[in-house]
Amino acid sequence: MNISRNFKRKIARTLDALGYEIRRKATEHVDGVLSHYESCLYLLMGMSETINIVQVGANDGSINDPLYAFVSKYPDRSRIILVEPQEDLISHLEENYRFHSAKYIFNGAIGPDPELTLNRIRKGSWQDFDVPYAKGWPEYRAPTGVTSANYEHVAAWVSNFYKGNLDVKDIVETVRVESVTMEELLKRSTLFTNVDVLQIDAEGFDDQVIYSSNIEELRPSIINFELANLNEQRANALKNFLGSLGYTVSPHGIDGLAIRTLHNEHDITS
Repeated sequence: MNISRNFKRKIARTLDALGYEIRRKATEHVDGVLSHYESCLYLLMGMSETINIVQVGANDGSINDPLYAFVSKYPDRSRIILVEPQEDLISHLEENYRFHSAKYIFNGAIGPDPELTLNRIRKGSWQDFDVPYAKGWPEYRAPTGVTSANYEHVAAWVSNFYKGNLDVKDIVETVRVESVTMEELLKRSTLFTNVDVLQIDAEGFDDQVIYSSNIEELRPSIINFELANLNEQRANALKNFLGSLGYTVSPHGIDGLAIRTLHNEHDITS
């Protein structure tokens, strides 16, 4: 695995805080070069028989998804809650996760209020987008991938990739969806009560998802979220919040990877 020296030290500190010792053991071959995030997932798998995962903003669960290959490889050693607010995507999500027996799909959002207003691209205009990074994807995937609580975020994407003749205001529509806290989500799913991995792709709402996820109590080992869509003030506030709870946060491309390096409240205050 291609892991930097500093990253190895972070992993070593994390494992040490959890009371584990690193030893090399024989494992099955994994093709390709792993990202830092994937490396963390495999290390976590080596520490536990079963990993509990919550994915917020799952879309169809498969295309351009940071977890799908990993979970597909270990369906019997993972339990996963998939959160997706767009109703049109639920059938795709159910189909792509048909193989997995320990899953729960929630058609809604994670946030502080009972409802969340989202801005999305009207279905009738999906065919009028030319998105270079989405070549070969189904028509729905790129337009649904930018649905956001932030209108400007969606409007900017439309301006970049829309090739039709309508105005932005005629393409972007609002929809209200159910929103719950992480605590409520876990109660509804009944799959598990502790979270090992929290994966977030909420198009600029990632910090609010984290603030609504009871991180102080759950303390997932890994939190991966989109950092690039947060402005500097919000990004710094989130890093400080996670840092106060014992996480080391590092940027990787557009994402932020938060690794729990302190195990409990005593570690933080001592």
